[in-house]
Order: sequence, then structure tokens, then C-alpha cells
Amino acid sequence: MIKHVLTLLLLLQFCISIYAQIERKREFTNFNRGEELVRCFFQDDKGVIWVGTSYGLGMFDGQGVRRHKISDTDGDSKEISVYCSLKQDSTHYYLGTAKGLVLLDLETDQYKLLSSSDIAIRTIQRMNDSIILLGTLNGLIKYNTKKVTFQLVDKIPYSPVDPIVRLDSSCFLITNYHGLYLYDAVTETYESLPITSKSSSLILSIGVDTINQWAWIGTENGLCKYNITSGEFTNITSLPNAPIKNIHISTNDVLWLGTDNGLYIYDWKQERYEHIVHSSKNVNSLVNNIIWTVFEDKEHNIWLGTESGISVYHNSHIVDVYSWDNLVGSDEGNDIHCIHRDSRNNYWWGGSNGLGYYNPVKGKSIWFKMNQGRHSISHNRIRDIYEDWDKDLWVATDGGINRFDYATETFESYQIVDSTHTRNANWTYYISGDNHDNLYLVAYCGGVFVVNKKNLLSQKGKVYIADENYYHSGSNGLHSDFVQIGSMDKNGCLWVSSGGQYLDFIDFRKKEVRPFALLEEGRRLPVGEIKKMLHDKSGNLWLSMGTYLCKITADEHKAEIISNSIFHNNHIQLLEDAGEQLWMVHRMAFMYMIKLLESLFIVGLEILISLYITTHIQKKYGQGELTNVWHLKEKSYWRARKMKEV
Repeated sequence: MIKHVLTLLLLLQFCISIYAQIERKREFTNFNRGEELVRCFFQDDKGVIWVGTSYGLGMFDGQGVRRHKISDTDGDSKEISVYCSLKQDSTHYYLGTAKGLVLLDLETDQYKLLSSSDIAIRTIQRMNDSIILLGTLNGLIKYNTKKVTFQLVDKIPYSPVDPIVRLDSSCFLITNYHGLYLYDAVTETYESLPITSKSSSLILSIGVDTINQWAWIGTENGLCKYNITSGEFTNITSLPNAPIKNIHISTNDVLWLGTDNGLYIYDWKQERYEHIVHSSKNVNSLVNNIIWTVFEDKEHNIWLGTESGISVYHNSHIVDVYSWDNLVGSDEGNDIHCIHRDSRNNYWWGGSNGLGYYNPVKGKSIWFKMNQGRHSISHNRIRDIYEDWDKDLWVATDGGINRFDYATETFESYQIVDSTHTRNANWTYYISGDNHDNLYLVAYCGGVFVVNKKNLLSQKGKVYIADENYYHSGSNGLHSDFVQIGSMDKNGCLWVSSGGQYLDFIDFRKKEVRPFALLEEGRRLPVGEIKKMLHDKSGNLWLSMGTYLCKITADEHKAEIISNSIFHNNHIQLLEDAGEQLWMVHRMAFMYMIKLLESLFIVGLEILISLYITTHIQKKYGQGELTNVWHLKEKSYWRARKMKEV
């Protein structure tokens, strides 16, 4: 069970000297529609998502897309291929279909065919209060909603027209197989725009950025930008060539590009892109690589209509997902036990198979392991990561402690023994310090070692004799030498446990070991093994003890036992402090507790996750084997339910 929980923590793996940028992994909710091609979406005033497909109109009911049977005025149920839509009012929508223009009444579930059925409509755009522009396979048509008349525009070539977009109150960009046209609705004039280079290929899509006054144009061979003010075209060379079927400019000013080769998410400010494709190994990847339409709903979720179904990217989720494949470049596993973000904003992950390092500025990853040349570390089993008062990084392993040299990006290892050479700190499980002189090492089988940092660094390559060693002996000794859990309190005392019920704290100033009196009134701990230990910012000590959570107050050292039905038969494996909240996880739930109220809440995630907070209330947690890292957003809405006390 411990292994599985640790696996849940992150399961990172690194390859040596991988230079790459961490990319967020895009997880999708998919609705496979078989051979049904999805061409458009719209959302009504009630928030319902409607789907135009090659088999007719669909409606998302919260669980899936349900075929929406609509009847005409004669009561006949029909299925029509829907390409586009345009809102008329709160209950009426125009639908551009393969068999003409249809007016849909959402209240009566009836539609009315407004045009002849031989007009195949591909795009629709409002020109003014009474005129609608229709892009059809037969050319551009004006529909007068008041006179109910259709007029073919003969000033541009009669060829399939798609798309049509509005630039301002009177001007439109209109495309067909012959090129791109600028239409002025006031003067009723058309101007052919001479696009060049790779942009001269067939235009498939247009997205207008009204703030920056340019239009993004998707062609068979890639992307270009049209400056509306100057009339200049610019080819976008930072993107690979791909047929761009649809362009959506999201609310965060990023381009979502639907292509015949998956999804491209293009950050034009940074000239960077993500390329996302279907994977047979991941059911949450894109449902299909051929993307016909991209739509953003009122909650900023992105809906992708593909050749065989729908993929939804939930921007409103409380988590961001990052792909380990992009980070590590290796499928070799590593069960992660500890995570640290240092003062330089580098990330460190330590587990059973080495130490991972990531420098976000350089975009550089290193995997430190035994016998790995200049990227070696003394042992693959990483127990703890600690940054001292000089901003030196120390790593505790089953082969001693290691200090990282940021200049050379290498580790130097140190061997610590007691004065009799009978005990050592080879198996250091926890490392901390007094913030000015000494390091404190909690070592399994060796007890607690006090090491003067300055003296240690001066003895390069030599075995260092510890300045002090607290172990199992006599009246001033620990309960056991098999210590493996430690935590420093606000007074500079180190609390340690061997993992059993016994708890000691060491006052280094007085050089005394004080046992926590288990039998004294107010200091009785519940029966159980101490699994995790944490001092919060207020100085309280929190203990995970089997099926209980115990708080030892900072000043009086009074033990308060917190019990809840969610703890029963489920050991709390992880604890992290976040100010007013204490976050914890066991094998069945991810939860937090408001300390003052001692009220426990379960975060409403459907996945089994583990938590680690890197700084302030920024949280990191992981799920699954060799696949994902989950990042809990700082200002997200936590869907939580309160647990009743027992």
C-alpha cells in the first residue's frame, strides 16, 4: 500500500541531460460518435450546448450527446446535416445545413425551412438587422429576413464560399476557391486581396482579433496574419505546415487551431506552440486527429468537433495536467517520496530510483543516479531534500548525504560516523538545520547526528566524525536507534520517532532528550504507528497515526485526537501545511481540514490523488503510473463536501 501511495505522489522519471520544456498535458473528455462528423457548436441562453453533425442536430445533456429529434411544421421528424448556426433571439437559431437554411425554435422543437433545399450552406454571418450572409457551394447569398428573399451576389466568382467573418461594423472578409475578398457593406463594393507565398493556397479558416486589428488566416499549408489597418500579410513560420480547418482565439489570447494533423495551441506572443494528437494508449487523448471546429463555452471550456466525435478540454477544472513524457524523455520508473522547489525555483523529485532535477529557466532536466558519471549521486534511494540557510541543497539517501554544486551541476557526497565509529548516518531519512551552524541528520540504525557544516565542508573526501550523536542509551537516550521520522519545531527542538508509538524531542541547546510522556494526563496518544509528522506555521505538531490524526499543541504539548469515519481502515500517508488549512491524503480520498474548526472536507475529485505543496498554498499532486502530474490551481473552486464527525 505504501508503494502505491508513493507511486500516486508523482511517479517521475528523468533521462540524463534532457533539454526540454515542461508542457501541460491536455486531458480531454471524449464522446465518440462513430462515423458522425462534428461540424459546429452553439450554446443557448440556458447554457445548453448544441452540436451540428453530419447526421443532424445533437444536444449535450451533461452525460453525453443525445440526438435531438426535431420536427417540421407538418410533424415529420427529420435528420439534416448541420454545418453552422446563428442566433436570431433567445429561442430561435438559424441553421446552415446541406439542404438549405433552417430556423429552429427551441421551445417547440420545430424547424422551418426558409430556403430551397438545393442550397448547401457552409457558413453564416449577420450583415445587419435585416440581412444575413450565407456562404454556400453555389457562391455568396444574401438573405433578407424581413422580405424573406435570397439574392445571389454576382460581384465575386460563383464558387463555394467558406468562411465569412466580420472585421468591423461594415467590413467582412469573404473567401472562396478563388481567393480572399474584402467586402464593404456600406458601399456594396468588393476588393480582391492579393495574398502571397504559402498563404496563396486554399483558405480554410479565419479568426479575427479585433483588439490588435488583425486576422489570422488558416490555409492548406499553414497560418498567416493579415493586418487589417495596413493590409499586409505575414506568414507564420514558427508553426509547421498543416491544413488549418478552424481557428479559435481563446479568452486568454491563445490560438486553438484545428487541423488534419491534430490540435495546435499557438501562443503567438511567445511564438510557441503545443501539438496534441490522438494516442491509442490514452483514452483521454484527442478522440480523432481531424478537427473541423473549435468552440469555447461560457465557462471557457474548449469543445473540439472531429471526424468521429467530440473532445472537451475543461479549462474550468481545478487541476492542470502535465505530461511526464515531455519532461523526462524516458519510460524508466521512479516511485517519488519527496519533492522540493528550491530558492532558485528549480524543482527536485527524489524517489526509489534516483533524483530528478528541473531548471525551468534553462528548460533543462537531469536524472541523478548511482554510477552516472558527473551526474552521479551516492545512492538511488532518496529519503529527503533540504535547503539550508546558505541556500545549499542537501539530499539524504541510503548512501549518506549529498550537497549540490549549482555551478558544476554535480553532487558531493559525505560519510558521517560517531566518535566510536560504530554508528553512521548512511541511512539518513530526514535532514534539517539550526539556520546558522549545524545540520541535523535523522539516521536509521544510527540515531540523530549533529554536524557542523563549516567543518564538514573543510574535510573534503574524508569520513567526518559527528560533533554529537544521540542514540538509544541510558537516561538521556532515544527510545530507539531505528529513527526514521523527524520534524523541527519553532524552538529549534527536533522531534523524532522510530515509526512506532514512541515520540522523543531533542533540545540541542540543553543537549537533552525528552520523551513525550505517553501516559501523562493530556498527553496520551492513540494506539497506532506514527506514519507522518509535521510542524505547522503555528508550531503545532501533527501526527498521522494509523486511523487517527493527532495534534500536539505548540506551547503546552497537549495531545488532541481527531477522529473521523473517513480515517477508519485508511492510513493517512501525506500531510502538508497551508496556513489555515491542513492538507492530507490517504488511499481513498484527498482532503483538507480547517484547523480552527477541525472540520474535515473532501475535495470532490473523481481520481485518486496524492498531495505535495511546494510553496505557500500552491499544490502539486500526481496520479497514475508514468503518466501525469496534477497541479491544483491556487484560486480554483474546490468542490468539497464536509465530513461528519464521529
